[in-house]
Amino acid sequence: MPKYFYTGQLVDGQQVSGSLQATHPEDLQNRLLARGVFVTSHRVSKGQIAQFIQSQLHKKEITRLTRQLAALVSSGITFNEALRSVREQVTDRALGSMVEEIAESIESGKSISDSFGQFPLSFDTLYTSLLHAGEVSGTLDKALERIASYRERSEDVTKKIRAALAYPLLVLLVTCIVLFVLVIYIIPVFATMYQNFGSEMPLLTRKVVTASEFIKEHIYLVLSAVFFVLLSLFVGSINDRVRYYISYLQLKIPFLNRISIKIVNARFASTLGVLLQSGVSMLFAVEVAIATTGNRFLRKDLSPLISLLSEGKSLTEALERFRVFSKTLIRMSAAGEKTGQLGKMLSKAAEFYESEVDHDINTLTTLFEPIIIIFLGIFIAFILIAMYLPLFNLMKNV
Repeated sequence: MPKYFYTGQLVDGQQVSGSLQATHPEDLQNRLLARGVFVTSHRVSKGQIAQFIQSQLHKKEITRLTRQLAALVSSGITFNEALRSVREQVTDRALGSMVEEIAESIESGKSISDSFGQFPLSFDTLYTSLLHAGEVSGTLDKALERIASYRERSEDVTKKIRAALAYPLLVLLVTCIVLFVLVIYIIPVFATMYQNFGSEMPLLTRKVVTASEFIKEHIYLVLSAVFFVLLSLFVGSINDRVRYYISYLQLKIPFLNRISIKIVNARFASTLGVLLQSGVSMLFAVEVAIATTGNRFLRKDLSPLISLLSEGKSLTEALERFRVFSKTLIRMSAAGEKTGQLGKMLSKAAEFYESEVDHDINTLTTLFEPIIIIFLGIFIAFILIAMYLPLFNLMKNV
């Protein structure tokens, strides 16, 4: 179970801090709230950061492992035998050790879902909830198939987003390398040549040469600053407060907000559809679906949805209260409730939005690529003009 360091306030306003183990940040907040502590900030322990990185690296391997388990269990092999068989094929030492602990936990008498739940960063609430539903209903093979299919679809969307960003980032990297070579090696050569001519350099050229000399003299400082910025971005990417503000910005930036909302609709519908088809209760399924939307700002904003359902509202009536849910999703929810096939209709809605996200990402990439190439081209041209300007002046004087 992850360990969190937290700071918070008591009812009387007194500041408190400490550490506590919890399955996830919401669990931490609920546990401390029961003690009368309102959490103002929290962070994962250093050891947990390493575990977080490890869990990200294991994502594809866990999906493959789940698919293998589904095939073995459906063929009539007991779950523990299937788990031991899969363990032999796992090459990663850390993941193999995790699977070994899960197998030992099941053999000691713990339930399958609880055994997997000991590693919440690798096997989230959705994973363990579907396992629990499969255990209770005796359809563990189908539960594993649903988990594998859900993870494969989710990873496919992530892969498309990364592929869309790969080319612009590659162009940016190459341009940065070219600029580095220009600033460190080429500009000083031109500066020395112009000084030997004894002619006064134009203001623009002097500014560029001064910047080049500063970077060259403080190269280690500049590289350290770049490293610090990249490290800060990485640490910030796993910090809850930073991710909350990033989620907020995603909903405010034009065009990007459209994609973000469609991703939220796709993930919400996909998770809820899978859970409902597995026999999970509506309230718990919605709670898990909200947690898997991927947008921390909306996760907080959607929390009243559970209260509306608790009051007896239908899912369609509850969704209509929130602007983030599209009319298409609401209509498909209504159709699903009328026909008694809500889970299937939500899964179809998820497929529709996943194709929409794919189309929008391709459109964004098509627009973004020329813009970044033009911008970087102008920047490089600016430097080249600054360096060749004295030559033009010399040619006029000849």
